[in-house]
Amino acid sequence: MQTPAGYEMVNGQFFPTDWLSVIFSPSFPYRLAHVVVGFFVTAGFAVLGVGAYLVQRQPYAEEGRTMLSMTLWLLTVLVPLQMAIGDFHGLNTREYQPAKLTAIEARWDTARRVPLTLFAIPSDKAERNYSAVEVPWLGSLILTHDLDGEVQGLKDFPADQRPPVAIPFFAFRVMVGCGLVMLGLVLLGGWLRWRGRLYDTPLFLRLLQTAAPLGFVAVIAGWCVTEVGRQPWTVTDCCERSNRSRRR
Repeated sequence: MQTPAGYEMVNGQFFPTDWLSVIFSPSFPYRLAHVVVGFFVTAGFAVLGVGAYLVQRQPYAEEGRTMLSMTLWLLTVLVPLQMAIGDFHGLNTREYQPAKLTAIEARWDTARRVPLTLFAIPSDKAERNYSAVEVPWLGSLILTHDLDGEVQGLKDFPADQRPPVAIPFFAFRVMVGCGLVMLGLVLLGGWLRWRGRLYDTPLFLRLLQTAAPLGFVAVIAGWCVTEVGRQPWTVTDCCERSNRSRRR
């Protein structure tokens, strides 16, 4: 639905021409990696929460320590890896679904050296953001890996071919916020392990229990970004492609 390939449009209908291309579409490796690692991270934080609970209770404290230790080692690798995969996924989205990316960032005008919008209240009707909190130039650096990089704006797309901005904009920030909190907890756990206080810091153990659902929240928010971001299409640009097919 996101980057369809290996098909042709005949009288407004999809017909597969290459099943390998259908399956291994341009965004397939990024989406597969992002989803699989995301689920491992989600499960990992659920295990951390249970382990932190057990560490504080006999006779299961030893099992809790094992759960805590093993899972923290795993997440020390997977959480940063997930962020790197997300970055590559973003570059792929910029190439194949530019309208989705501009909605995620609530970027209305095409420009260079664009800021990173941390918070705003986007208005589809007014085609602008209210109460924006921004970091200069950082948007171009993150989205294009170039401080002088150009970022396309939503005004470049017809109004009836833009995603609704608010849902992907806020859902993306919920997802990233959860990711940053999870990274912070993993780093804190590594520091406490180094200090020999991983299992006897009550505040950290309570934080892990509280953070157990974070992965689920991040996954649901990411799903909202992905699926709402491709609107108004059921399949990305399918209506436009159907119109082009009829014109041919």
